[in-house]
Amino acid sequence: MDDDFLRDLFGSVGPIAVRRMFGGKGIFADGKMIALLAFDDVFVKADTETEDLFRSAGSRPFQYQRAVRAVKVPAFWSLPEAALDDPELAAVWARRGYEAASRSAARAGARRSRPTGAARASTRPDGDAERLPGHKDP
Repeated sequence: MDDDFLRDLFGSVGPIAVRRMFGGKGIFADGKMIALLAFDDVFVKADTETEDLFRSAGSRPFQYQRAVRAVKVPAFWSLPEAALDDPELAAVWARRGYEAASRSAARAGARRSRPTGAARASTRPDGDAERLPGHKDP
């Protein structure tokens, strides 16, 4: 599948960027990876909210072979075959992939914004910051 086909397939969610990665291609919208092309198959971003929809459509999770075993990547599921020939159906799955990628990005942002380590330890239960030894107020 060429890049123009992938842009057309997922273009219903907005401008699409296609980037080479891991011997395949990543499909991005708004900087979020919404799908990937690997082993001549298209896999769409999924999460716990959409996994059952993919399963009921006959999709399978992305997997690749390691030296010892196959590794499943449940964050990406195969695009249902019918969507390759039906632009309206492709748009539905593209939107699901975009929404799953957006939820994933929001969760990642929430994890990054929580205080960690010293920042968390230096806050008293009443919300006032403890003064570190040697600190002088301005």
